[in-house]
Amino acid sequence: MPPSSLSHTFHRALITVLGAAFTATAMAQNLVGLGGIGFSNIDDIATNVAQVAAGADHTVALKTDGTVACWGSNAAMQCNVPLGLAQVAEVAGGSSHSVARTLNGSVVCWGSNTYGQCGVPAGLGPVARIAAGIHHTVAVKVDGSVACWGENWAGQCTVPPELGSVAAVAGGFAHTVALKTDGTVACWGLNNSGQCTVPPGLGSIIAIAAGYSHTVALRENGSVACWGSNSNGQCSVPNGLAGIASIAAGYYHTVARASNGSVTCWGDNGPGQCNVPADLGGATAVAAGFLHTVALTSTGSVRCWGHNDFGQASTPSAVGPTRSIAVGNFHTVALRIDGSVVCWGRNESGQCDVPAAIAAVVDVAAGLRHTVALVANGTIVCWGLTGQCGVPTNLSTASGIAAGDYHSVACLKDGSVACWGVNTFGQCNVPTELGVVMRVAAGASHTVALREDGSVACWGSNTSGQCNVPTELGVVVRVAAGGSHTVALRENGSVACWGSNASGQCAVPAGLGPVSQIAAGSGHTVALVADGSVACWGGNSYYQCAVPGFRSNAVQVAAGGSRTVIRLDACVGGASGSDCNGNGVLDSCEIASGAQDKDADGVLDECEFARGDFDLDGLVGGADLAALLSLWGVTSAPFGDLNGDGEISSADLKVLRGNWGPY
Repeated sequence: MPPSSLSHTFHRALITVLGAAFTATAMAQNLVGLGGIGFSNIDDIATNVAQVAAGADHTVALKTDGTVACWGSNAAMQCNVPLGLAQVAEVAGGSSHSVARTLNGSVVCWGSNTYGQCGVPAGLGPVARIAAGIHHTVAVKVDGSVACWGENWAGQCTVPPELGSVAAVAGGFAHTVALKTDGTVACWGLNNSGQCTVPPGLGSIIAIAAGYSHTVALRENGSVACWGSNSNGQCSVPNGLAGIASIAAGYYHTVARASNGSVTCWGDNGPGQCNVPADLGGATAVAAGFLHTVALTSTGSVRCWGHNDFGQASTPSAVGPTRSIAVGNFHTVALRIDGSVVCWGRNESGQCDVPAAIAAVVDVAAGLRHTVALVANGTIVCWGLTGQCGVPTNLSTASGIAAGDYHSVACLKDGSVACWGVNTFGQCNVPTELGVVMRVAAGASHTVALREDGSVACWGSNTSGQCNVPTELGVVVRVAAGGSHTVALRENGSVACWGSNASGQCAVPAGLGPVSQIAAGSGHTVALVADGSVACWGGNSYYQCAVPGFRSNAVQVAAGGSRTVIRLDACVGGASGSDCNGNGVLDSCEIASGAQDKDADGVLDECEFARGDFDLDGLVGGADLAALLSLWGVTSAPFGDLNGDGEISSADLKVLRGNWGPY
């Protein structure tokens, strides 16, 4: 659980974000993840983080612009940062919920509310500090009193009436800790392991933290006290530990950061949560989840280590403006506008270890434990689990790619199809008389091909009828494949689904459309409507279909496993000085303050260059034309697809010519 401290870390954040007027949608291209593993607002966290917090299996970061980033487990939508959340001064993470305190002292909670932990009390008033326990939330009001809401079976939310003035709070599994303004500590709630038995005479405390069943306190002299359960050595403070500036407590481990920036961990180390990276450098803050540890470095970047089943310990790289996204069951891939690739999420097979030399990528695909990239010259690069990454050596120039659970598919420029990887269900047995194929898709164990005449072919597993193409399907322009179902987008914008409907993934909503893009997860289906809104149907056990209101600024949808990812464009159709994302605020990227770099951040953001200026030189010219022509005829290539129809053609050339010259 995240620590509560009287150190200057949070005060520095307050100064940094004071007066900021940013929103979570102010980024030029923002990615939002829904489902079992999620993320929100992760762009720019490589150097722009002011505070970190950790929930059970997710990580929360407060960025220097006052917005919040989340990644890791999203089973209860704890990583779906509310749209428009801005001017945040502090964050905290519980088991499956997240909490933010804004500059005006209000509290915002999202994620699980099973126990009322996100039911912020009406009339709470201005709050000075926050903390989150497993299933409860704690706040210190500006008058020094404490409010607590959520699970209370052990009395963890029954604030002692004689508590007095409090400076900070912390929440454990079923106990709550308060640091009083006089430097003493009070605890209430479950005390089965002595976690609420404050050592007699304990005083001059400047920071506190609460683990599952132990409590930690930092004295003014830099020493650490710990009491409660010591089942894994979490209360065995290392001999000679001194000069400590901040602390954190996880499930069964404890973390301490020294004033020189070094970090020490002790206690349970099963998944490596106490293996501090040797190259960590100077840390300015620490936080601890159930089984992972987080550190904020002096450069403003975030480092994580330990349990990573939900990607909570995989710090996302600075994503930047993106051209496309792909979603595996447990990892996400983003294709940047410069042709580079970034991955985050689970990495047990190296599916997120992007090859250092890869460049000029035009499309990406994600399988269960592997990633595929299509390079501009038609070659394919694959990394992750072996087998499905064994790209055939004699493969000719490719124009499109897809990835199933354990197989990979390529659409070649001559209209043929190649498949490799696991072939248990015949998913790699390409039909001999397939015809000329324009697009491909891959489900868990079946493959789909869209022919140039708009007809569809399927092969591989057919256990649920996912390969029984309807006879009256009509002309199709896009295809997608889920776990055991197949989706087709017709030329008239309508959607057809066949195969498993166990979760309603093939129950296309009445009145849907017209649709411009489709995607499919294991048991759900996603559609991008032509007006930029998103529709989703099917399984929702991990909230993969809990689509927020995006104000019609979605530009791409992707799905994998029980997850959905939506790519947003904050400045679609917008002009300088206008509210181009429709959020009621003139964001930094929407205000002209220079010839090119309108938000004066030293970077040409997506909303600051004309469509067709691929090299971002402020001029749509010959170099951009050459880049477009190099991709001519490539399908499934988002780079250069200026009109969004999925093909590089004369229509894109027309858009580029319309923007010709300086801007």
